[in-house]
Amino acid sequence: MQPLLKRLRALPRWYVITTMGVLLTLVSVVLVVVLAVPTTPDENGKGRGPSGSITGTATVAPPTPGKGTPSATKTPGATNLPVTVDGIHIGLAFDSQVTDLASLSGKVDLVWGASKAQSIPGAFTIGYNPSERIGNGTVGPLYTIDWFQKNHPDWIVYTCDKKTPAYGFGEPNTPIDITNPAVLQFVMQQQIVPQIKAGYQGIGFDNVGFTNAWERCGHFDAQRQWVQIYSGLPQDPRYQQSLLAWGQNIHKLIKDYAPTIKISMNFSFDYGHRAFWQQMLPYIDILTDEGGFSNFGSPGFPYVTGAAWQSYVTFLQQFQRADDTRGLFLFAQFPGTTVSSSQLMWALSNYLLVKGRHAYTTIVGAQQYGQFYDHPEFHLAIGTPQGDFAANGCAYQRLYTKVIVLVNPSGNAACTVTLPHAYKSGSGATVTVLTLASYSGAILATP
Repeated sequence: MQPLLKRLRALPRWYVITTMGVLLTLVSVVLVVVLAVPTTPDENGKGRGPSGSITGTATVAPPTPGKGTPSATKTPGATNLPVTVDGIHIGLAFDSQVTDLASLSGKVDLVWGASKAQSIPGAFTIGYNPSERIGNGTVGPLYTIDWFQKNHPDWIVYTCDKKTPAYGFGEPNTPIDITNPAVLQFVMQQQIVPQIKAGYQGIGFDNVGFTNAWERCGHFDAQRQWVQIYSGLPQDPRYQQSLLAWGQNIHKLIKDYAPTIKISMNFSFDYGHRAFWQQMLPYIDILTDEGGFSNFGSPGFPYVTGAAWQSYVTFLQQFQRADDTRGLFLFAQFPGTTVSSSQLMWALSNYLLVKGRHAYTTIVGAQQYGQFYDHPEFHLAIGTPQGDFAANGCAYQRLYTKVIVLVNPSGNAACTVTLPHAYKSGSGATVTVLTLASYSGAILATP
């Protein structure tokens, strides 16, 4: 900087003044042009900005207080997530079928998709929202596709036949264009803000993933002209990029409005799109994984094993270490209506192997959501971890103050390990050497 200042002082004064005047005039013109470009939706929610869609790292302006959106200064702040260092901590996926919610106080630490804010005393409650659909949020009006066809037909996303709405899971919830800033404003004002005002501590988004499973393709504009957004194919880079942009934009909207609110996404670990998947993580405070170590309860083989297991546990460890304020909610669901003792031990052992400061689990039969299933194993005296997990021969172990946790992640081979010292099995027998069946876990008590 010093040589430049010397050169400026050496120039004639009239030359410097004239040059600065020209520069200021050019800056003024640029500012006028920039400010004149319409980049936010109009009051009817139909503006799309000059590009017509959000791509890459584009952002969306936060809702404006005074137009149906309460002031951010009036929103309640979220409390911290319950600490899970000691013992086993249970989360609940929905609570709609629990008749006595108060009875679960002290048994459940987190409710994902809670029927109401603070439904279980002392539990962290997360409001429910579909990620690309609208119609069944926890709080707010119910909007049908008839309503959208009448009021915002250009927001509805269709398959490439240009006739069929790209419904998901056979549900009637309207598939919406997440690349449209006006749509995100609408979701924010009609669903998310009411949830925050109701007292939810977290905002949850369901079914976030990089596969275009429902063949989303495009929409019609206000003049009924077709606008193609995606290819309609399951693997579509444009779809993946738009999902990343949605994550960034919805995160900004929520955090600008209520910075302490936690954002949770049901965003299962994706081995095929790991690079994309990791780019979404900065926008997630609580990672919910419906797949977990049970592969979504696959009837064929409800276990994650081998190299996939190695990749998964490494990621979960890194995710929690990167920011110890983050939360992790691991689902474990198994085929049928009952969970066997070996399946229960597999799920609990893996949870304890990777559990960080704010980690929760739920263990159920296939899609047994909305109810609380208690197990004696949930109440084992575990103590606190004495470090991270480590290899012990062909298995992996983690030491706690009151137990040792072991997992054999092999999909086809048993594993015999020598323990650091004698432990007690569930039957009370003393154990120094243990053989673990393939894809199995064990929790042994310190004498």
